[in-house]
Amino acid sequence: MEWEAPALVLSAAPYGESAMVAHVLTEAHGPYRGLVRGGASRAQAALWQPGNLISARWFARLSEQLGTLTAELVHPSAARVLDHKLPLALLSAACAVADDVLPEREPHPRSFEGLLRLLTLLSLDPVEGAGLGPAALLRWEVVLLSDLGYGLDLSCCAVTGRSDGLAYVSPRSGRAAAAGGGRCRVDRRLVRRTAPDRALPGARRVRAEAPAVAGGKAQAAGDIGGDAAAMKRFLNDRDAMVGESLDGLLMSPAGQALCRIDDPDLKVVLRADWDRARVALVSGGGSGHEPAHAGFVGEGMLTAAVCGEVFASPGVDAVLSAIVAVTGTPGCLLIVKNYTGDRLNFGLAAERARAMGLAVEMVVVGDDIALPEAVQARGIAGTLFVHKLAGAAAAAGRTLGEVTAAARDAAAHVRSIGLSLAGCSGYDGEGRAPLGDGEAELGLGIHGEPGAGIVPMGAARTLVGLAVERLLRRGHRSDARYAALLNNLGATPPLEMTLLLQALADSELAPQLALLSGPGQFMTSLDMNGFSLSLLELDAAREAGLLATPAPAAWQQARPFGRPSRVAAPAIGGAEMPAASADAGVRALVEAGVALFGEIEAEINALDAAVGDGDTGTTFAQAASAVTRQLDALPYAEGELLLGSVGRLLLRRSGGSSGVLLATLFTAAGTAYAGGVGWVAAFVAGLERMKAYGGAARGDRTLIDALEPALDALAAGGGLADAAQAARAGAEATRAMGSARAGRSAYVPQAKLIGVVDPGAEAVARLFERLASGRPASVK
Repeated sequence: MEWEAPALVLSAAPYGESAMVAHVLTEAHGPYRGLVRGGASRAQAALWQPGNLISARWFARLSEQLGTLTAELVHPSAARVLDHKLPLALLSAACAVADDVLPEREPHPRSFEGLLRLLTLLSLDPVEGAGLGPAALLRWEVVLLSDLGYGLDLSCCAVTGRSDGLAYVSPRSGRAAAAGGGRCRVDRRLVRRTAPDRALPGARRVRAEAPAVAGGKAQAAGDIGGDAAAMKRFLNDRDAMVGESLDGLLMSPAGQALCRIDDPDLKVVLRADWDRARVALVSGGGSGHEPAHAGFVGEGMLTAAVCGEVFASPGVDAVLSAIVAVTGTPGCLLIVKNYTGDRLNFGLAAERARAMGLAVEMVVVGDDIALPEAVQARGIAGTLFVHKLAGAAAAAGRTLGEVTAAARDAAAHVRSIGLSLAGCSGYDGEGRAPLGDGEAELGLGIHGEPGAGIVPMGAARTLVGLAVERLLRRGHRSDARYAALLNNLGATPPLEMTLLLQALADSELAPQLALLSGPGQFMTSLDMNGFSLSLLELDAAREAGLLATPAPAAWQQARPFGRPSRVAAPAIGGAEMPAASADAGVRALVEAGVALFGEIEAEINALDAAVGDGDTGTTFAQAASAVTRQLDALPYAEGELLLGSVGRLLLRRSGGSSGVLLATLFTAAGTAYAGGVGWVAAFVAGLERMKAYGGAARGDRTLIDALEPALDALAAGGGLADAAQAARAGAEATRAMGSARAGRSAYVPQAKLIGVVDPGAEAVARLFERLASGRPASVK
């Protein structure tokens, strides 16, 4: 029996004269004890201090035996905090708790990951660790409790039920309580949340929101106030999802030149045509960022990508396997995003590869400028610029030293920032408290780590401006030219991504942008709704590397950045408005109608969402807006011209089938009015043309079910009140219509239609009701 893995030393006790029994914690194997021969010697004693990160090897003849431990030191956490009282106390307390409570040989990856982050925070900068350490220790203890089945319910106040203002945790119930909540009282105020969660340097955030306990069994809690745990996912086996996804990639057109190492535990994607004749490029990290990293394997970029589980670094063996598989005499460069797990696993793999005689270099990318006070900046989408420039150098046959220099140069000249409207939803109930309706977060990390802060929600140009302003603060040169990468963080619709690009073109940065990649998905964060913007300062060599071809399909080749080209609109006739004329009564009717459609937009959309696509109210509101903008220019005194003008406005400005049907109604009514008929007869003629072109009739569950009865009432000599009553009756009749023969409702099951009034018919009924209120009793 044998294993080898990164481990944290929890404790060590003397055994005999020169040996000791050490207790270590690993991610995959849990806590393990082992005999350390010569462990009490001066040469080894420092290595086995609690808190140290080691590369451990455990072996035994039988699995139930104590076994033997050997190790190499990776990071001396204990020595780094020795002269700092509070960080030393926090480190000792955390190790003692883990040493005492974690079940032997039972993996608890979240507890291991959280403890690793805590010790990293304390030891990388003990001064900063003294300030952030106590809160970080408490957050880790919450994770530890949930792993052991003693989770907390921090979703809402135990008394008020509100999810805001949470400040305390009851030691009796484990439920949250709000500060100053009036009736809210707890037995003892166990935990005061004095500071917002902070991401540890180079590490994914440790969540304070632990799984809740129901019936004595831990359950994933998901987002506070959200429903992440209930998020529907396309899954087979949660543990196999990354491997299955990679197999799907290889079967797709984009994966035809790729292959995988034939080991289910090693999620490594390689170039199938690689001959080791040039410098190899290897990168990777946790999954959930697709198309990064496997999507960028191909000529001109990566030779191999090493994929971990979702948001988790791949292990040392996987990275080492990738290195060995692709490295020939020219050597190999590892490009690593600046996260603790990635640095440790890629770094240790590099050391082992060097010991095997392979030439390996490593470049760490930290392009995120969101947290200027962070000890180490996070690596985000700007890493892809490094992939591209190093890949171009390798494709050109450069030496390992030259390729490494190109990567380091790119990493030194790239910076990025993101902005999100909603965080990502993990696969295990992970997530963060949702942002409020009026909030966005600037600088959110690609694993959901906290950013620079919450900012007010605003227009797209305002939010892009905030991101640009941060980029201009950090290392910006006003005389430089830049390449930009506009990255979709996962769930932002393409329609909005191109709108964000237009906002970027209007920003202060635009005059300095020479090249653009995107907008598109480059490095996502599952279903995060947001974007990131990366800038690369250009010189001749960097520009040539960006423009070099070929590149994998996932990479959108950089193109010159500029304003859109336009051509003159063709002359189609009839676009000119006739001269304005006055008729106060007719204008009053028009104004009343267009005002109504603006007011009821949301209500009609809500009706349409139940039986259609949810946009009928917007279609009517857009039509009204088109007319509203021309209210002072319409020929109210000439019926033919007025009806024709409204028809042309609707054709030009409103969309959807309802828009063109309304335009047909008014255009045909204008033609009829020119033939000498009155207003009512003109609209009846327009309705007939609308029915002929649209294919709908009364009883088909459309706006015609309200419009035709109203016009019939007017044609019979009734007034607007009679028309309104008839329109209302027609609209209400649609509730009983279980089938629709026109419009989007025609594709909706009968059970969804029964009892719901048709939204178009409701809008027409509301129109006549508005016109009837305070208007003349008859219309000729």
